[in-house]
Amino acid sequence: MSYTAPKASDLLTMMNLKGANRKIILTFNSRNWGNYKDQGVIVQWSDGDTATYITKDEATGDLSLDANSWETSPQDIIGERPPFDRTFE
Repeated sequence: MSYTAPKASDLLTMMNLKGANRKIILTFNSRNWGNYKDQGVIVQWSDGDTATYITKDEATGDLSLDANSWETSPQDIIGERPPFDRTFE
């Protein structure tokens, strides 16, 4: 598995983001994005104790991410769209 994360200089700042300001600090990279279609994409939130999965429905609903990008172009999400905007490959 390959993962993405914030730049090292930004990690401590990101780990303190909570609530509405929270961000994803760890997730799959675009090559492994679709490995677990049934479960979704594993993520570690800045205010979370454990990793969780985000499904396509949650991403396109609650997080307002583009369904096509979620399915075919995760590089358009990682490092670009909240809450993935400070997580880079």
